Amino acid sequence: MKSQLDKKVKGAEGFTLIELLIVMVLIIVVVSMISATFIISTNTSRDVIEITTSGIDSRVTMYRISKDLREAVNLTKAENDEIIFQSDVDSDGDYEILNYYLADADGHYNLYRKVDNESAKIVADNIVKNNLFAYYTDIDIPEGGMDTVDETELASIKIIEIKLSIDQGGTESERTMELKTSIALRNKI
Repeated sequence: MKSQLDKKVKGAEGFTLIELLIVMVLIIVVVSMISATFIISTNTSRDVIEITTSGIDSRVTMYRISKDLREAVNLTKAENDEIIFQSDVDSDGDYEILNYYLADADGHYNLYRKVDNESAKIVADNIVKNNLFAYYTDIDIPEGGMDTVDETELASIKIIEIKLSIDQGGTESERTMELKTSIALRNKI
């Protein structure tokens, strides 16, 4: 019996060191390819989420500003990064003083909304351009508009253009969501 066992052991073939190394290299290549695919899909997923978030933030912000401006009366300040006006925000018949303004935040801007004497709240963040508002005194919008309006022209403003550029990365890139709309002031036309 011992001789039969010795024959089987001597006849058994094993793996050589080179064969083991080749298998290890193949396993490393496969794991590397799977890891690269996972990293690429994760980055793509993150980009899609950032673009979607920018789009939602942009649209919600545009809706809110547009709603407030449609009922605006008595503009008291009109600059490219700030506007102050009165509007009946809560539909109670009393006009509140609204202030929308941009504030610098580490290379990008945050848009704040302040109603009367309440504390200002961030409406949108990661805005990459500070020329948010443009003002027009006529229905025909000229190229470029007016960036800053002095007190004598405030009463003649009929249209306010909003240009919003949001990027979740905080800097302008391919993922920047840009929206633009023009609001005709109901009480001026």
